[in-house]
Amino acid sequence: MATDQDPALTRPADGVWHDQQVLVLRKGTKLPGHCVRCNEMAEGTGYPGSFQWHHPALYLLLPFGLLDYVRKGADVFVPLCPTHFTQRRRSKIGSTLLALLGLVFLLAAIVGGQVFGWSGLALVLAGATWGTIGGRGLVPVRIDDHYARFRGACPAYLAQLPSWSARG
Repeated sequence: MATDQDPALTRPADGVWHDQQVLVLRKGTKLPGHCVRCNEMAEGTGYPGSFQWHHPALYLLLPFGLLDYVRKGADVFVPLCPTHFTQRRRSKIGSTLLALLGLVFLLAAIVGGQVFGWSGLALVLAGATWGTIGGRGLVPVRIDDHYARFRGACPAYLAQLPSWSARG
């Protein structure tokens, strides 16, 4: 970690902790200005994430349309270094283009037959998978009224934060 950087970017933020491999933050708290993927300086790059979470057992409410009423959310700006920011953007663009190509193949299946349909379906699924996994930053583990917990931060990023169990 560089010492000539802005001290506000290099010291742990109040309201942000680590609980083993989980990043814990008080809702409304800004994350430290390092990339969550590699711990390099983020230089102001990243993405505003609007994360949603609900207890997995609540999927039972899905058929009744009640899931929207019980989920919790948190808005967090996720800092990324220029390299990981570019990687995330390329992944999102590539997955979108792949899914659109799949839709073209599905439309071509109307005229061209079954081969285009299966190929189109495979391309749409590949695009959706690539977009979900390739552009992943933080993944919510639990969000309640006061705190949000995420997986996906690198160990070096978590190591700079105080321990959740040692908070006062």
